[in-house]
Formats: sequence, structure tokens, C-alpha cells
Amino acid sequence: MYSLWNDFDRTLSAFDQLLREVEPSFARRGSRRGLPFNVSETDTAYTLVAQVPGMRAEDLTIETEGNTVILKGRRAVELPEGAQVLHRERADVQVERSLRFRTPIDREGITARLDKGLLTLTVPKAPEARPRRIEVSTG
Repeated sequence: MYSLWNDFDRTLSAFDQLLREVEPSFARRGSRRGLPFNVSETDTAYTLVAQVPGMRAEDLTIETEGNTVILKGRRAVELPEGAQVLHRERADVQVERSLRFRTPIDREGITARLDKGLLTLTVPKAPEARPRRIEVSTG
């Protein structure tokens, strides 16, 4: 049966293929790349803010290995029971990113907060990596 959606879907598929050939990170469907984030630094900690739209706290995993923090997330697209897909652009997403810090971190002190699609990690620097001011005595 002919449907305008079939033509539209074929066009999108061809466009996706072109994007994958030009730059794989542009691929729409099934992309594992993602989790864009910003990192800032103070004297005592790093702050990492990652975009995780549509993910809940239970969809996220945060691990550490040495000075590396690993973020993993999964978002499944769920359909109502008995529903039939007519057109699909949103797909299940699995993402993973890691960030290695150049100074030792306090792995036990890391905190994570999820709010409105933004995951904020506070990664304290290990005490030995923090700047220390030495007083000069006289006499």
C-alpha cells in the first residue's frame, strides 16, 4: 500500500546514509555517540555538566577507574501497549563517554545530580593535587 510516510522514510534513510558517509557522528539512528558535556575547574574540584535528555537517574551509570570518570546512559523509546509504529525517527539510545583528569581525583567524594536533562558531576581534586599556600616565616 502506498503511503506518503514510506517516501518520507526512504528519503530520511538516504539522507542518514549520506551523513554517515560524510561524518559518522551525524548519524541519527542507533548512534552511540553523544553525551555532550562541558567541564570547568576550580582550585578544589572539577564540574562536569552533561546533556542527558529523556534519561532518568536509573538510566545512568557513573564509574571511576583511577583518574577517569566513565558516564553511561540508555534511553529506550517505549510505545503504548498495542500501538503500531507508523513513522519512527526516535530510536533507543546508548551512550558512553569517559574523561581522564590530569590531576588525582577524590573518587569517594564525587557527587552527581540530575535536573531537567542535565547531569552535573562534581569531582573533587585529591588533597595532594590542590594548591597549597606556604606561609613564609621570618627570623
